[in-house]
Amino acid sequence: MVIFNPTVGTKTITITEVEVNTSLVIVAPSSSGAGVAFPVSEQLTRTDTSEGINGETITVSYNGTPLGTTTTGTSPIPGMWNIGFITINNPGTYTLKAEFAGSTRGGLTLGATSATLRLGIEELPSWAIPIGVLVLSSALIAVSTMKKLF
Repeated sequence: MVIFNPTVGTKTITITEVEVNTSLVIVAPSSSGAGVAFPVSEQLTRTDTSEGINGETITVSYNGTPLGTTTTGTSPIPGMWNIGFITINNPGTYTLKAEFAGSTRGGLTLGATSATLRLGIEELPSWAIPIGVLVLSSALIAVSTMKKLF
């Protein structure tokens, strides 16, 4: 016969939140014409798994001028964000910036991150008028189609 004697013990457990580093990418053309609309988008991911992160707010600006905020989603790929088409009317060199302030969800802290992209805006010839922007698949190609006026 086996006899089990009752025992009592205590143990302190410390639960800590895990912080995960994140990565933010901007996709936009490196140059465009003054007054020509171009798309700005891309993805927020976890750096440890490369998985896209949905439902987070991204703030986008150029040279400190706010362009707006957008929320990362699931389509066409997880973590994708899109601020839409923007237009800069004055020629010059600009810095596009996307920022994620970080957040906490379900015991997981997502670290803040940002990304920048230098963008050249060129004066269009007086005879040219922009009539389109072309987006192909996941690669982004900005094509400013010009039409000569007679």
